[in-house]
Amino acid sequence: KGGGGEAGLWFYPVDNTKGSSDPVVAQLMSAVEGLVEAEDYIKTQVHLAWVGVYDDLRREGRTTMRMAELEALGRKHGLPATPGLTLREEVRVLASFFSGLGFIMWFPEPSLADLVVVNPAAFLIGPATKLVCQYGLHRIPEHDTARKAAPVLFRTFTSRGVLDQHLLQYLWAGTDNRRELEVLLVKFGLIVPLVDRSPEQTEDGQRKEGAKKGGEKEKEGKDEAVVRYLVPALLKEEEEGEEEAAALDAKLTCFLLFATPEVMEEWRGNGSVGMAQVRRGGGFPPGGFALPGP
Repeated sequence: KGGGGEAGLWFYPVDNTKGSSDPVVAQLMSAVEGLVEAEDYIKTQVHLAWVGVYDDLRREGRTTMRMAELEALGRKHGLPATPGLTLREEVRVLASFFSGLGFIMWFPEPSLADLVVVNPAAFLIGPATKLVCQYGLHRIPEHDTARKAAPVLFRTFTSRGVLDQHLLQYLWAGTDNRRELEVLLVKFGLIVPLVDRSPEQTEDGQRKEGAKKGGEKEKEGKDEAVVRYLVPALLKEEEEGEEEAAALDAKLTCFLLFATPEVMEEWRGNGSVGMAQVRRGGGFPPGGFALPGP
């Protein structure tokens, strides 16, 4: 249905200088109210005890709670109130319902099911913006701490968008439920896991070959993998000369890279390499020759 009142536009042209006195604003508000009132969830009836649970959640002003705490709150209001459901089952139905409305955040996956996010904005926005920001403009104490504690990792993160999990203890210092927060950012696509079998790193971010956890000898092939993420929002525009490679269909393209063992090891440690880096650090084997392109 077109917007903009009788004009039949696909949008509502609002004059910001008029504020609420703009007649189009009134038309927009009326249209939004009409759409919301037509939604089925607005007409959904729930047990009064559910409303009491939600009112208590908002009144307490907490950011998160554990599922056991929500169950205790449900018991306080007389749950289970639905025939055939146990307290545990009904509280999870309640959490899923209010999460679907956007009032709280709860997911049934095993890694997240124990955490109920009462205030999603407060829980996610602060930690996320400590990762996704313009580091030349937004400098906070956590950034300085991470830069001093793990300079190599921090430089890789801010320059290439590759986040080592080791950095989170500094960037999210004082943040509760860090593990679930990490899982949520992956779920929402703000950070993307990278497959990495690199050896452990020292506290300053340097790779440490043959690192042993707790000083004990580990079994062959059991070295703990380094957990790293790609942060898409921090990826910079391609360097000069990379546009041509980016235009190729990755599904149909294979690159053979030649470099010294030292340079190749560095590339493997980074997990990825750009065309400009290959031009600077790579080479061509003796006796080889390149065929001209079509």
